[in-house]
Amino acid sequence: MFLIWDIAFIRTADNFTGRNANFTIQQVVQARSYISYFIPFYGLLVGLLFTAETEKRVFFLELCSKAKIPVLLLFTPFCLASIVILLFPLRVSEDVEGVRLTPAIQTLMISNFFIEKCVVFIFSHCIIRLLVAWIVS
Repeated sequence: MFLIWDIAFIRTADNFTGRNANFTIQQVVQARSYISYFIPFYGLLVGLLFTAETEKRVFFLELCSKAKIPVLLLFTPFCLASIVILLFPLRVSEDVEGVRLTPAIQTLMISNFFIEKCVVFIFSHCIIRLLVAWIVS
């Protein structure tokens, strides 16, 4: 449903009227900072998994198996957040005031927001499935 909303937003040209480049770039930077909160969390998770005793590590992997969460899906939010942090530019120009809203800036905003939404939904989905599997077991 949210994907349909995003596509409808992209396809409607009026959604970008009234926006300037400065405001759009500020929104992209804010979204980047929100996505960056997932990086330390996953660093903590990986650190705890590697330093945990073998039986706790096996328990976590069995819990992921019971919840039917592949390890790849579990670490997808980390990978997506890393891509946004590493590859999306923080500044597009020295003077943002003179920059007009181009399709490139619009694409940057849309892709950043879409990845942020994917990170939050996948992370929430994994946590809920792990909690349900833990409660049931």
